[in-house]
Formats: sequence, structure tokens, C-alpha cells
Amino acid sequence: MNTTLRTLSAALAAALISPSVFAASATLPGIDFHGYMRAGVGVSGDGSQAEWQKNKIGRLGNESDTYGELELGSEVYKKNDVSFYLDSMVSMVSDGSNDNETTLDDDAQFGLRQLNLQIKGLVPGDPNAVIWGGKRYYQRHDLHIIDTKYWNISGSGAGIENYTLGPGAVSFAWIRGDANDVDYRVDGDSNVNINYLDLRYAGWKPWGRFVDRIWYRLRDAEYH
Repeated sequence: MNTTLRTLSAALAAALISPSVFAASATLPGIDFHGYMRAGVGVSGDGSQAEWQKNKIGRLGNESDTYGELELGSEVYKKNDVSFYLDSMVSMVSDGSNDNETTLDDDAQFGLRQLNLQIKGLVPGDPNAVIWGGKRYYQRHDLHIIDTKYWNISGSGAGIENYTLGPGAVSFAWIRGDANDVDYRVDGDSNVNINYLDLRYAGWKPWGRFVDRIWYRLRDAEYH
């Protein structure tokens, strides 16, 4: 156990001190580790932290917070062709105002980003198809330089992923999440309940050219 902890600590330290790597992954005995971190400092005219329109001009050198993700996963069961994989992720974000930052006075916030179970081998004739359930990042697409995820329905739900159909693979998911009403209206800030039915087909190559995926999303939103 101590050896495993020392190995994990070494992997974390290597990810944090490397000047050229901001994302890291490693495979420990029985445990998969992935991580991401960033830290930035900006100074305004009055000495406080500052960043300016990073979603328009870009985030490189223009972020004034500290953010990190720690993902741990493990295959918890395997018999013949059936396997169960448990995935988890926690995150931390802070404004960089102090040395020791806690949840007091909102200096830092900790979150549960992912916790899900992924099962392979239960779909007849397709060992690569995955049945999953829980909370997860779901096939996200982003423009990283401006920190904008233009295709992201991550949340809690269930689905089947990468089921072989013809030349490609189909994925279907039901995912729900709350959105802040202030994003849509100016007369309040209550939550919006959103349920997604998401259907995707990936790997299609019409006319000999590759198409990343075809996507259809049905959204049911209700204010409360």
C-alpha cells in the first residue's frame, strides 16, 4: 500500500513540476491515473487578480485562477469477456488569492466531476460496446484556446456507447443536468432542468472521406 501511494505521489509530482506538460496520465498496478492542472496570475491597476475576455482573445497567459482535476479508474471485475470499469474524478478551483486556500470565504471549491461504471462484454456480438451509468464527461468537443466547449452535455445518466453498426459505431445516451436560468433570462436566476436524449453515429466515410460523427439531440427543458 505504501509503495502504491509513493508511486502515485511521484506521478502527481511529475505532472505538476514539468514545465511542458499540463496534462498527465499513468498506469499504476490496478489503477489508471489521469490529471490536468493550470495556474495563472494576473495583475490589475489596483493590484487585484485580473483576466480579460479569455473566451474571445484566448486563454494562454490570460487566466487568473488555479484549476486541477484528478481522475482515478480501475477495472474492478473481469471474467471471460465481461469487464466492469469504475471511473472517478474530483476537481479543485481557486482564485489564487492566498497560500492556504480552503472552502471558507469561497477561496477554493472542490467538486465531483465524474463517478460512473462502464461495462464491456454484455452486448452480444460486439465486445467493444460499452454500457455505462453514472456521472461523466460525455464525448466533449471544445476550442481549448478560448476555453469554450461547443459540444458538451456532460452530466448524470446512462447509455450505450460505440455499438458497431455498419462501417461505424452508434452511441445513445440519456443525460440530465441543471443550467442556470440567468444564462437564458434576465428576470431571475432559478435553475433550468434539462434532459437530453443524445444519438450519435461516428466513423462514417461517405465517398471515401471521413466524417467524424452525425449527432441528434432532443432536449427537454423546464424552469423551476
